[in-house]
Amino acid sequence: MKITFLSTVLIVFTRLVMWSQDTEYGKFTEAECPIKISEELAASGKFIFGYMTVPEFHGKSGSRAIELAVAIFKCKQEKATKEPLIVNSGGPGMSNLEDFVPTFDSPMGNFFLQERDVVIIELRGLQHSRPSLLSPELDKLQVELLDQHLNAEELVSQYSEAIRHAKMEYDKQGINLSAYNYWETASDIALVMEKLGYEKFFAFGNSAGTIVAQYLLMEHSDHLAGLVLNAVANVPPGFNNMIVTSVDKLESIFNELQESEVYARAYPDLKMRFLKSLVELNESPDTIMVNFQGQYEDSKVVLNGDRVVDWLFSQMYWNTQLPLSMHKIVHRDFSELVGNPGIFLPLQNFSNGSFWTMLLNGWPDPTDEQLIKGSEWEPFVEGMSTMVFSQPFVMLIRDILDVKYQRGHIKTMPTHIPTLMLNGGEDHVCLADSTRKLAESFDNAFCYIFEGIAHSPIDAGECAIMMMKQFLDNPSAAPDAACMEAFMKKHEFVLPE
Repeated sequence: MKITFLSTVLIVFTRLVMWSQDTEYGKFTEAECPIKISEELAASGKFIFGYMTVPEFHGKSGSRAIELAVAIFKCKQEKATKEPLIVNSGGPGMSNLEDFVPTFDSPMGNFFLQERDVVIIELRGLQHSRPSLLSPELDKLQVELLDQHLNAEELVSQYSEAIRHAKMEYDKQGINLSAYNYWETASDIALVMEKLGYEKFFAFGNSAGTIVAQYLLMEHSDHLAGLVLNAVANVPPGFNNMIVTSVDKLESIFNELQESEVYARAYPDLKMRFLKSLVELNESPDTIMVNFQGQYEDSKVVLNGDRVVDWLFSQMYWNTQLPLSMHKIVHRDFSELVGNPGIFLPLQNFSNGSFWTMLLNGWPDPTDEQLIKGSEWEPFVEGMSTMVFSQPFVMLIRDILDVKYQRGHIKTMPTHIPTLMLNGGEDHVCLADSTRKLAESFDNAFCYIFEGIAHSPIDAGECAIMMMKQFLDNPSAAPDAACMEAFMKKHEFVLPE
C-alpha cells in the first residue's frame, strides 16, 4: 500500500507541476520534420513543420498542454485562392504524418497544391505528437510470440502484461487517457487551423478518419467549407459492429456460392469446411516460414486458427477473391499467407494506445448480439479477440487501461455542409448501405459507391482522387463520375485450379 500511495502522490505532483507552467495554447514552434522530405520541397520554402500546443482538455481551466506535430504544405502559387485541406488517416491510430507527408511531397501533392494549402496534423496520441500512445513493448512481444502456439486466452494474457507496462509509462508521463477521444481531437483541429490563420477549411477523412470528420461537423461546423469522407464509418455505432458486419459479409459470399451451380460445385460446403479448419488448426497448428520485409532470413510462424482469422480479416479490406483464399486454407495451402504475411507483424506507424482509448472513450462495449455469442462462428470470434486493433480485444483490456465510456458526446450533425462520400460496395466494416443512408440525411451530399472494390475508393486508383479534386474546387456541384464505370461491375469469383 505504501508503494502504491507514494506512486500516486508522485503522479499527482508531476501533473500539478506541468499544469502550473505558463502555457500558451496555440503556440507554434518550428522544428525539423521527422519524415524525410525531398530536396526540391526543402529548397522551395513551401514546407513548414513544427509543434503546436493544445490543452489536454479543451474548455478546462488549468489543463496541461500537449504538443501536436503539424506539417504545412503551402500552395504552389504566391497566395492561396481556395480554402486549405486537412487530411486524416484511419485506424484510429495510423500516423497522419507518415501517411500523408510523402503523398503530398510527390506529383499527387502538386495536383492538390496549385491553389490551396494542405495541413497535416498528427492527432493527439499518434506517433509523432507529444505524448504519443505507442506501445513498443507490445509490438516487440507480438513478434516474439509468432513461433509459439497460444490459445486466445493465453495470448491475451501475455499481451496484458505488456499493456500494463505501457499504462505505467503513460501514468509516469501524467497522461490522462480519458482526454484521448474524438471530441477533444476535433477541437484540436479547429484550434490548430485557427491559430494558423485559416478561417475555414476542407476536411478529408479515411475510414476511422471519417469519424474525426463527423465530430468536426458536430462540434465545429462553422469552420468547415466541406467534407470528403472515404470509407465511411458511421457515428454511432463506430466499430462495435465489426464482427457482425464481417460475418455478414462472409455469409453473403457463402450464399452467393450456393446460389450458383458452378460456384457450388467448385466450392462445396466452403463455410462448414472453413470454420472446421479454424478449429482443427487451433487444436493442431501448422508451421509456415515467411520472409518479412527487411529480413535476410525467413521466420517461423506457428499458424493456428486464430492467426488465420487475423489474416483473413485483414484481407477483407481489399481481397475480393476470398472464396479462393479460404479454399486454399482448407486444403492446407498457405501460399497466400506466406506471400503476404504483413498482418502477423505489428502495424507500422500505428499507435495502439490511440486506438484503444478512442474506442473505450467513444462507445460502450458491444453486446452479446454484436459479438455473435454462442453461434457457429465462435472460432472466428475467438480469433478476432486476439487482434490488438479489434473491439473484442479492447473489451478484454479495458480494466488495465482504466478508461470508461463517456456518454453524451454524440450530437446532431448539421446537414448543410457540402459533403462528398465515397465507399466500396464490398466493404465489410464501413458498409455501403450505411453510407447511402447517411448521405440521405444530408442536404448537400454527393454519394458514390464503387461496387467492385472493398474498403477504400481513394486507394483504388485515380478515379476517386479526380472526383475528390473536382469536389474541393467546386463543392456545390456533383463531380464527374464517368470514370467509375470501371469499378461498377460486380466481381466474378475465380475458380480453383
